Amino acid sequence: MMRSIQPKDYFKQAVAIIMCCWLGFPLGVAALLQSKKVRHLTVDGELTQAQEASRLTRTLLFIGLALGLVGWSLLVTVVLIYCLTTEDQSAVESLQNNDDKYNIRVYYW
Repeated sequence: MMRSIQPKDYFKQAVAIIMCCWLGFPLGVAALLQSKKVRHLTVDGELTQAQEASRLTRTLLFIGLALGLVGWSLLVTVVLIYCLTTEDQSAVESLQNNDDKYNIRVYYW
């Protein structure tokens, strides 16, 4: 007796991509819809089509994850560059203005 393997629907992974990867969000939504299709095809007994839909879901998730990682990397890079290159001295000036009031000594190196 041959036993068929149930295809994986990747539902939880699709939700994680939607929640965490803002640049991969559209692909996460597509993967979520494809995941629902995998479930319905599996219930209907169309395992060959369900396995093909499962592979497409996995592909969408990997591409969405890659885009999400690139997006977060770009965001962190831009924020770090801004923080390291900004000439905004308002925090230092507010400390200098409040030195006498709170008897705080500010050292610069």
